Amino acid sequence: MPKKRELPDYKRPPVTEVAVSIQFARLQGLTAAHIGLYWAKIKHAFPNVMEQPPILHMVENPEAEYKFEPSLSQMPDLPRIWFTDKTGTALVQVQRDRFVYNWRRVKDSDTYIRFPAIKSQFLLRWREFLGFLKQQDALSPQVDQCELTYVNRIDQGQLWKSPAEWGNLFPSLTWKPKSNFLPQPENLRLHMRFSIPDVGGRMHVDILPVLLPGSKTPVIHFSLTVRGLHCHWVC
Repeated sequence: MPKKRELPDYKRPPVTEVAVSIQFARLQGLTAAHIGLYWAKIKHAFPNVMEQPPILHMVENPEAEYKFEPSLSQMPDLPRIWFTDKTGTALVQVQRDRFVYNWRRVKDSDTYIRFPAIKSQFLLRWREFLGFLKQQDALSPQVDQCELTYVNRIDQGQLWKSPAEWGNLFPSLTWKPKSNFLPQPENLRLHMRFSIPDVGGRMHVDILPVLLPGSKTPVIHFSLTVRGLHCHWVC
């Protein structure tokens, strides 16, 4: 049996968001009235509500390209509903075929609560949602995929000052101008995809520069998303 690899631990990791998601076959019977009843059960913890466009249903197959599954229903779709706590750091998202729990860094002073705490909250809210659905008629989710996303923000400063120095953070992005006729790139963007048989899916890695609202200084947006058919690593 391979030795378990020790993961690095940081006093202040650059994590700005973690999202744990369960995707299931579309619940045609889930209506806006049900969403209102569900909110009544969690309103004490998540008093704020916001509507967002639904996330597309997708199935990640490690043997082929992942695919989107467009809805063929003639019934108008429900929006994705955000329920947030008073601080905005905890977020529950519900739509007809997905349940999500997020932790987000809203202020720079917010402390990352670490994955075990996030997973515990996700399981609490997911079981709470399942209990609510069980009370409704013919609402039983058939899970087809699980998803975990980490979003990191690495500010411009000591670690990097230009895209040419991104190789200090990500060796895969190292550019060697001496062996190329082109100079150092002005900008970089990378997407990598890795098969993960243990979860029956893939990990997607994205690295790109972004501008935060109201800022002219770029930051590195570094995200990792794992999608898979097996949910033992989530549930």
